[in-house]
Amino acid sequence: MHTLTVGKLRGLQQIATDQGFFAMTAMDHRASMQRMIQPSTPNLVSAQMLTAYKRDLTVALAPVSSAVLLDPIYGAAQVIASTDLPRSTGLLVGIEASGYTTEGGTRITEFLEDWSLENAASSAPWILLSAGVDFDEFAIQVRIACTAGASGFLAGRAVWQEAMQIESALERRHWLESVARERVQRLAEIVGEFGQPWWKKWAATPQELTTTSETWYATY
Repeated sequence: MHTLTVGKLRGLQQIATDQGFFAMTAMDHRASMQRMIQPSTPNLVSAQMLTAYKRDLTVALAPVSSAVLLDPIYGAAQVIASTDLPRSTGLLVGIEASGYTTEGGTRITEFLEDWSLENAASSAPWILLSAGVDFDEFAIQVRIACTAGASGFLAGRAVWQEAMQIESALERRHWLESVARERVQRLAEIVGEFGQPWWKKWAATPQELTTTSETWYATY
């Protein structure tokens, strides 16, 4: 049987719903978000502006997400310090550098300086990424994936990309808190109806995946 340390079990619990599904939103975009905000002059989008947009996304979508994915430069620390991130919503932090290189037609991911797979904990069942498709298409894909055994989704631009073109902060926030929030809720409903709780891949219940002893903390 597959086993997890207590720490990995706790980590999965913190980014999933109580029912064991992943309803996660991604807002870790950097260069691509700059291009969405100002397509003709992306270099004029400042760090402060990126952070403001990410905070708007967090306020609107984190309350209806089991977890959010943010970058460590403009988003993660800022939404914690500002208390925009609810304490009941899990936090994932991306370690990839912005953009990617190509080699023989294959995308090669590069990591941020001083970050690597060695100092990032990662253990996740099968979920579906939105990869920039439009929302209606992604909703169909989520249902197909969940029917095939997926445990949830990680949705970014499919949920919120239209908001990046709304210059008025007030109007942008209203759109995010209505249209985008409803999209996340709709995707979560699809996962709840057709998905498989993350632990079902390995055990009948999550309690079966770990054991405890007096020295449990040594392998947390």
